[in-house]
Formats: sequence, structure tokens, C-alpha cells
Amino acid sequence: LYKNNGETVRGFWFEGELIHIFNTEPETTQTHKNLNTITALLIGNDYPGKECELPNCVSDVRSIGQKLRRIGADVKVLENAPRNEIINEIETFASKGNQYDNALFYFSGHGEVRGPFHVWIANDGEWIIKELHLLFPLVETNYKNLILISDACNINRAIANEDLEDDTIQKIINVQNALHNRNITSAYSSLDGQVACALGNDVNGIYAIALMEYIEHENLPITDMFNRVNQFVREYAMRKYGRLIEI
Repeated sequence: LYKNNGETVRGFWFEGELIHIFNTEPETTQTHKNLNTITALLIGNDYPGKECELPNCVSDVRSIGQKLRRIGADVKVLENAPRNEIINEIETFASKGNQYDNALFYFSGHGEVRGPFHVWIANDGEWIIKELHLLFPLVETNYKNLILISDACNINRAIANEDLEDDTIQKIINVQNALHNRNITSAYSSLDGQVACALGNDVNGIYAIALMEYIEHENLPITDMFNRVNQFVREYAMRKYGRLIEI
């Protein structure tokens, strides 16, 4: 926080320098009520005890869950969940389509891109395929808005023939076609071919910090919110590493 002409302004400092102001005034005339009725499924995997252990994915979903509950959202948080538990909760999440206008799915953990498909890694090392395991259950729902957030790496890996069978790939294509005209916002914490910026403060990752600053502002259009989150994460990565993080 700092004072600007008597007004309190929220910002983020890096090594003593203000690098981003969390401006909350909408840049467009569009109004989008982020409140309304919303249900959320938040999944954070730290992979405790494994070589690939991460520092703050669980704390991220806990913190975001608290923010969402403050605006009246129905929230389910999964921590260090195996594949079967995640898939079961996704099915429950999809079944709420008649109760809520808006649905928010948030995954924080390891991820990659296999061929044309975005893959998340469950705590037991098994795959969760966004286009199959998440989108397929959402095809028949009545949600007015779907917000799907992947706070994970977007590193491209070759897909082997044995990874996905032809009928599975065709099923995924059918799902994508069925959802083509739905009101879906997909947001990613890293660009194609880049790793996610996992560092932040002692509690939360940088992407979660930015998201929480904007999520409560009901008159800020969703597209503006994610544009600002993206801008902040890029500013942070450029300041800390001198470039966007690539492999």
C-alpha cells in the first residue's frame, strides 16, 4: 500500500521498487458482475516428498478459496489429490450447472502440453487431460460462463502413439467442437513453450497474488482482469529474470 495524493493505492514491490499498481478501474464500458452465483473447484498439488515438489500450489488454492468465499461463492478445494479424486470432483463440479451461473476451475501444479492437448499432473503422477477429463463433463452443463485457469507450465512435449488412442483423440475433438460457441475463458500462467513463474512471496505464487488482487472487483470485466494479471506476471518475470522464462 502507498499514498498517492491522499488516496491509498495497492501495489507490488520487487527489491524495494514498485513494479505494478493494482488499478481496479475498468478500462472498458462493459460491466461484468463477477459476483452473481459462482461455484469453484480449486486444485493445488505440491507433490510433497517427491523430487518435483512445488512450494506454494496448495497455499494458492487455499488463499483463492478464501477470497471466493468472501464474495459468496460455493468453493471446493482439493489438496495434493490423486487422479481419481480429481476426476470425481470434476464430475460433481459439472453437476452443479443448474444451480449456478458461473463456474471457475483452477489448477495449480505441474503441467505440460502433449501434442495439441493440455495435460495436468495429479499428485500420484497420473495425467488429467483438460480437453477430455475437464471439458467433456462440461459439455452438457448450463453454466453461462466457464472460467478455466491453468497455473502450470506450458512446455511442449511430443505425444507418443501409446499416450492417447485414436478413439480418445476423436472424442476430444468432438468435445472441442461442442464447446466452440460456449462462453469460455481459458487463462494460463505461462505462455506456450514457457514455464510458469512459481516464485512470489512466502505464501503465494505470483499468479495467485495477482488474481486475488482483482477477483473481488465486481465491475471489472473478466477479460480486463486476466489482461492485468497477465501484464503483472510478465512484468515480474522480466524484472526478476530479465526475460520470460523458457526451456
